[in-house]
Amino acid sequence: MDSHQHQTKKRQMPESSSISGTGEGCVAVYRFCVLLPNRSTVRLSIRGREETEMELEEFAEMARKKYMAEKMEMEGKETTKRRKVMWKSEELWLEDVKGRKVKGTVKLREFGGKSGGGGLNIVKLHDGSGQVAETYKNMWDLTPSTELLMELPEEYTFETALADLIDNSLQAVWANAKGDTKLIRVDIDDNCISIFDTGPGMDGSTENCISKWGIMGASRHRTSRVLAVGGKPPYLKPFFGMFGYGGPIASMHLGRQAIVSAKTKESKEVWSLNLQRDALLKFSGSGSKRTWKADGGHRPPTKFEVETSPHGTFTKVDIIEPKLKVKGMFLLQCQLKDIYFPYIQCDEISQTGRTMALVDFQVNGTSLAEIDGGEVATTNLHSCNGPEFVLQLHFVRDDKNPSGGSSYQEANARIKCIYYPFVEGKENIDRILEKLRADGFRIKEDFRSFSHVSIRRLGRLLPDARWTWLPFMAPKLKRGDKAQILKRCWPRVKCFVDTDAGFTPTASKTDLSHQSPFTKALKNLGEDSAEKETGVRVEISRAGKRLSVSQLETEYQEWILRIHSAHDEEFDCGDDQPVFLVSLPNKKELGVNSDVVRVHKMIKRKGACWRAEQRVKILKGAGPGCYKNNMFVTLEYFLLEGLQGDAGGNARVICRPLGVDTGHGCLLKVDDRGAIMVLQSSLSLNITVMEKCVAVGSSEWRSQVDKRMSYSIEILDQKQCQELEVDGALPMGSPILAGHVPPKEVFAVIRPSNYTCSSTDSLDKKHIQTDNSEMCMDVYFEDKAAKCHSSGPIFSCSVSNTSRNGFPGLYTFPLGTKIPDLFRRAGEYIFSFSLKQSAAISCKQSVFVKATSFAGRWELSEEMQNTSFRVRVGSCFPAIFIVCRDEQWNHMAFKSIPDIAIKLMSYGKEFSQIKKFKVDLSSDRLSLNIQNLFIHTKDLDKLRPAYKVTVVISNFDNSHKLHIPSEVLPGALQHVTLCPLNLQNDLVPGRYIENLRLELFDAYSNHVEEGLEVGFIFDGFYCQGGEKHKVDGQGFIDLSGLLKVIKGYGKTVSLSVKSGRDIVFTEVLQTEKRELKLVSKIPEFCSAGSKLENIVFEAVNSKGVIDKTFHDTEKQNPVHKLVIEGESFDLGDSCRSAFKNGQCIFSSIPLPKKEGSYWLVAAHSSYPELSFKFKVTVIQSPEKDCDSITCTVLASYDELMDIAPQTSYGEIMHSPHARTLDRVEALSIIPPSDVCTPDIILSQDVSTLECFGMAIAPFFDDLKDLDKGVHECGLRIKDHEDNIRLLSCRRDVIERDISVLRDYSSQKELMLNRVESKPETVAAVHFDLSRSISSQEWQRQLSVEIIGCVSLLATAPNHALSCTLADYLGEDTMLAIVCQSNAPSTMLEIYEQVLNSLQKESGKVFKGRHLFIGLEDIKSYEGEFIEYNGQIRLALTDPILPTGTTARGFLGYAVNMIDIAIDHLGTKTAAGHGLRETLFYRLFGKLQVYETKESMKEAYPCVTTDGAVSLDGGIIRGNGVLSLGHGEPEIFFPVVSESLVDISEEGIGIQEEIEAKMMELKKIDDARECLSQKRAKSLKKFEKVCGKYLKYCDNKEAVQKVITYSSSPGWEKIGKK
Repeated sequence: MDSHQHQTKKRQMPESSSISGTGEGCVAVYRFCVLLPNRSTVRLSIRGREETEMELEEFAEMARKKYMAEKMEMEGKETTKRRKVMWKSEELWLEDVKGRKVKGTVKLREFGGKSGGGGLNIVKLHDGSGQVAETYKNMWDLTPSTELLMELPEEYTFETALADLIDNSLQAVWANAKGDTKLIRVDIDDNCISIFDTGPGMDGSTENCISKWGIMGASRHRTSRVLAVGGKPPYLKPFFGMFGYGGPIASMHLGRQAIVSAKTKESKEVWSLNLQRDALLKFSGSGSKRTWKADGGHRPPTKFEVETSPHGTFTKVDIIEPKLKVKGMFLLQCQLKDIYFPYIQCDEISQTGRTMALVDFQVNGTSLAEIDGGEVATTNLHSCNGPEFVLQLHFVRDDKNPSGGSSYQEANARIKCIYYPFVEGKENIDRILEKLRADGFRIKEDFRSFSHVSIRRLGRLLPDARWTWLPFMAPKLKRGDKAQILKRCWPRVKCFVDTDAGFTPTASKTDLSHQSPFTKALKNLGEDSAEKETGVRVEISRAGKRLSVSQLETEYQEWILRIHSAHDEEFDCGDDQPVFLVSLPNKKELGVNSDVVRVHKMIKRKGACWRAEQRVKILKGAGPGCYKNNMFVTLEYFLLEGLQGDAGGNARVICRPLGVDTGHGCLLKVDDRGAIMVLQSSLSLNITVMEKCVAVGSSEWRSQVDKRMSYSIEILDQKQCQELEVDGALPMGSPILAGHVPPKEVFAVIRPSNYTCSSTDSLDKKHIQTDNSEMCMDVYFEDKAAKCHSSGPIFSCSVSNTSRNGFPGLYTFPLGTKIPDLFRRAGEYIFSFSLKQSAAISCKQSVFVKATSFAGRWELSEEMQNTSFRVRVGSCFPAIFIVCRDEQWNHMAFKSIPDIAIKLMSYGKEFSQIKKFKVDLSSDRLSLNIQNLFIHTKDLDKLRPAYKVTVVISNFDNSHKLHIPSEVLPGALQHVTLCPLNLQNDLVPGRYIENLRLELFDAYSNHVEEGLEVGFIFDGFYCQGGEKHKVDGQGFIDLSGLLKVIKGYGKTVSLSVKSGRDIVFTEVLQTEKRELKLVSKIPEFCSAGSKLENIVFEAVNSKGVIDKTFHDTEKQNPVHKLVIEGESFDLGDSCRSAFKNGQCIFSSIPLPKKEGSYWLVAAHSSYPELSFKFKVTVIQSPEKDCDSITCTVLASYDELMDIAPQTSYGEIMHSPHARTLDRVEALSIIPPSDVCTPDIILSQDVSTLECFGMAIAPFFDDLKDLDKGVHECGLRIKDHEDNIRLLSCRRDVIERDISVLRDYSSQKELMLNRVESKPETVAAVHFDLSRSISSQEWQRQLSVEIIGCVSLLATAPNHALSCTLADYLGEDTMLAIVCQSNAPSTMLEIYEQVLNSLQKESGKVFKGRHLFIGLEDIKSYEGEFIEYNGQIRLALTDPILPTGTTARGFLGYAVNMIDIAIDHLGTKTAAGHGLRETLFYRLFGKLQVYETKESMKEAYPCVTTDGAVSLDGGIIRGNGVLSLGHGEPEIFFPVVSESLVDISEEGIGIQEEIEAKMMELKKIDDARECLSQKRAKSLKKFEKVCGKYLKYCDNKEAVQKVITYSSSPGWEKIGKK
């Protein structure tokens, strides 16, 4: 059997091939990536069973067809010329990723495959040329899941992007076996960034495919995250993978190209993946089915790779041309050491406490363990040696259905608090900050703003997770010595939080996710209401003991106090000799706790020196007694607890407040018995108040002493001013009206606070202060109604005291002469009087002014002053707040809601009136609020291009008007109109559309705004201006000359317009149709090895007219050439010719030298859809073996040659002529000893032959010719008998097909009768009318094409499935009418018209509701497709249980288990979608089908919202509704056990197909009769030739004697004569 015959054994498919095995195994899809010798790649999908086997030639033929199809698509686009692959080579063989060679037969069980789609099997094709490539074009498919594009990190820094790549390496090396090297090496220079790890590596196998590194969401690391929840702190399980895109996104952030190389222990070679940033950004595909593809290859490992990874596995990522540069290598090393510190230096795993390096991190050849720097190492160096405060936290979510920031119900964390003491007169935290700044860190923090919380997740530092503190750390006590110590010591604590994988980080892994409830619970640790707010219960334990929040705070405070006492060296000694106080009886009064206290008169603290009798000012807020005001005191003593050298002692300062004389201050008595201190009126304050203490000079001190004497300011009232005969009284008391004239002057005097008037006269001159003091008067204004408060005084004045009319000490302030209209505005006027020398002596008086009753005008509220509105039509104006002013410009209250009118004015003319609005008053009636001003108009084009209007608001009599400048803009884009409306004649492939404008409107028919940027989606077009265009001044977008048709002839193209993210307009068009026509007549039979000459093709349009634009020139694009290729033989590159004025002439087409029928395909080089396929029959001689009918029949049945039984030459020996043949066979096998052949004669001595001459040669020549004739006749008889058997086999197949077609016809007729038996349904009436009237006439009466009834559009393979699916859909849906609606916007009206037409024709009135389904209105399935059992089906993945396995008893998805009815296979939407991906995907969705109810119940966890059914009647509808039992619906899908796709053709009726099959049977019978006659003639000729042969062979004895005699000596003499 030749290779061509074997390839016709099974149906071939370009994308997905179905091969039927003989076993009972599960059908699976086997995906192959074939690496060709010319650096190209081809992807194949083969569907078959595990037992399926196929010849290598068949596999290669599938690869060749796919390669040629892709090559034709890329013709003219690919610049690199690739060598030819030797597809027909006898040395073809395959090599898989493990180096295993496959020759002869490809066994699918040796490759990975899964039901519904499996992993990728990479094989390399060798064609015997010996040339092997190392890199391959588009080797890896990196297409990601669309949902993940929404999760990408918003920003990266160099360090975070590099850390993302190191995360992958750390998780990889963590999986190494014990004894394997765990190395992560990072090398950085200006040209390349390299990350090398010795992890398990990757290769080209399905399980460890290197392409998963580049596919976002395909990484296996992200699935390991669940393993890192729980465990022991510090949770060193580096399963950092969260989203599966860290590698490709981080690498593309760092540079423009990334080369990933990897090797596993199983692979002998290094596999590579080449990511190009620019290629990934613009995608590799076009249209809606975009793919990301990257180059790849394989090579031997280098010497460096072998030496660096002794165990033979590694992964290396090289970033080429880095975009970001390293600012400092040492700083980067420190930062990386901080991030991965527990893995570099860990002392918590070893039982002996020894520090271990779990992973060897190297950066530019330097081990990070040797780096002396970084924040973590520096803080560890300066921590105290005391005990740490360690907490174990367990977080549990209360809600059972987690959502939001976390997908886990539990999380764990450990908090470790470390204390950094005050030693040698300095805070250790200050030392840490100084060291970090010296190392190059940009630290902006100081001791007070230092971040006291750092967080690690799985041992990895989150750099941006730097919190100030946790709530339980902050001191809660407000008073007392203990509170003062805690306030002083709590900033010295640093808290390290180690979390497990239950906590969710941000996308860049620099901080914890703020939306995660666990993050919120951690931030609120220590607050009582945290659990209610976050929904997370936190279990706190310390040293195995459970703690409440209050217990936690208590133990934490006690820990701080203990460690402070043991390690802080705040006050070691003073600067003078101390006096010791021992066993003081008044320790509580002095505020000390120790039995030994040292008394000093001089001390230094933080660089400042303080001494006894020094006068200081303690600022407010420094401590007790100083919370509200500054305190002036005199320092007396300093008390230090404990002996010198003792750590943690408290310190106090003894001071004497201002006003306390020395005698009442603190007393220190020293005698022989010891020392004693009596506090008296002095104060004992914590030493921390010295941090807010400043020295006071003598002048300031004296000023404070003077203030101790109490004086007050008195303002002269109206009666006193009258007695003084001046106009100077403020109008205090009752409110005055706005516009009141203020007094010309205001008078004030200073008297003692305890002054009482003893005189009967109100004007008393006694106790008036007449010193040289200067008094200030500040006037402030407050309008509470308008919420107006002056930020400063509206008037200020300073004067000294004078006398007036004999009255001394008067402070006279000018007022009316300076601001005569002071009281114009309504509100409160505050007059503040104070002495410059003593601000404590002050006085305030208020004057209240109210508005008048006369309304002046309307205006906008102050918040809306100078406001201009900018709104769009179809929306509301912002709320307008109007206030009323009196004649003095004061706020007035509205008495009631006035009747108002609102209109829009443009250039002095009324443009529009606004009638929809709402008016109300504010609660204080001071504001008129107008809301919900809705604007809608279709006349905005009159306002173009400025869209300026004025909003005029007035009352009913127009006495009050308010003008507001505004802009009213068109609304969002809603409608688009094409100009011209008919573009069909302009859509010529390869040409630009000369005239195309789009007119754009909003929802109210206004042209959209000029300059609006509109997005386009082009399918089948190329636009020079890109996918975004701006609207011009007339509301148009002009695409004339910009839009080029790039799809082929007769193709569907579309143009869509987007408004934001929504598509508002789509126009689906079809390019002009062209047809390739063969003009020349092809001979019925051609001689083998001959040529077809002067074959003419024409390109014609839909009217049959030649398209002369098909004219190929050097400068023209596209190229108009015609290429002819053979389907089963290679024509080479010679069969290529150019079009000239619509015609293409081939001067000669070479034909094969082997006899047979061959198909040739002529296709346009640029438009492969323009093709013509024709057949050529090649024979060895001009004579025909049978008549034209027989040749035609046999030529169409080549595919049955492998199925029909073959006749061997030996079988001829059992024919009726066996006796003759026995003699012939016996003579043909005479041994060499009995008969000398010519070869034996030639082996004799040459001299003998020369003597023998040519006497015996003619005899052997005749014998040879007769032997050849016998064999030729026998083979001819064999050919006739083989052809007869072939026709008999075909006859059996046709008879089976007719039986199946008749069975389907009867099933369909049965179901049609059942539908018609329900006369109350629309479906029954439709079929009845379709029969009574002609089908075409009935369709013409409707405005929509009726496709049919749902129950008759598909078939089911068995009765159980048919009834179960009918139960699931219900009878109403099974009887629904499916229409080919092309007008979705008028769908309701169309269907009502159909219903009315049915009622009118039938005379019936339909009751109830009837279902109509518009095919064009259904959103089609958008995934991939596979071909199985002759029909295209949806590539849906099998449901997976939580255990990771496929559910038991799963038979498939309902949408794939039905077959589309044969007479509706050609039913398509305008976009080319069939019934399966539209109608039945809408009805069934992902409905799962199981064998039994038990298996369906077991699979419940993986049942989607579309539900599931079982063949024994169970139904789960996906929303918690279950239906059990087994119904027997009347209406169900026709049951057809065999597929009709291989039997019938699309678009042909069943009855017509049966008739065609019967005609074919007649042709076969005629051909068999003809062949039988030919066989009889060949048998007669065979007998005649055999007789001659036997006659020659009877003379064998004479010949033998001649030969024997020729060897004797006497023969030489005869020969010489």
